[in-house]
Amino acid sequence: MRCLYKNRLVLLLPQAIKLGRAFDSSGGFTLPNGAVRSPDVTWIEKSKLADVSAGVKFPRVIPDFVIELRSDTDRMPKLREKMEEYQANGVRLGWLIDPQKQQVEIYRLGQDVEAAHPHQSERRGCAAWIHAGSGFDFWLSLD
Repeated sequence: MRCLYKNRLVLLLPQAIKLGRAFDSSGGFTLPNGAVRSPDVTWIEKSKLADVSAGVKFPRVIPDFVIELRSDTDRMPKLREKMEEYQANGVRLGWLIDPQKQQVEIYRLGQDVEAAHPHQSERRGCAAWIHAGSGFDFWLSLD
């Protein structure tokens, strides 16, 4: 199992880690539209990484999964624009996590955006377990 820690986010990648590679916001990529992006968390299938040359700072690759974690200074309309841009460029799954509202917006390619709220029964102490699809689950601190 692999855990990535990003602010108050703990991402658990039990099965996905064998199938690809996860990156934090220190890495980035170039979308087909030419935009350079560095989401808080990115996961890319191994087969896509085989064609990426070592040392390329922002490779042209379409991630399979991205997470944007809203900070206190982020504005939701701008973050939603980013998520829509990811989808328009072929990203299959995206989560926009808003700890302030205790909500996750789930973006699946070709589908409407879905809002997920942790249920009280899923809470464990100050965290909630979120099941958001495609084998990716995470803990989100709610305090």
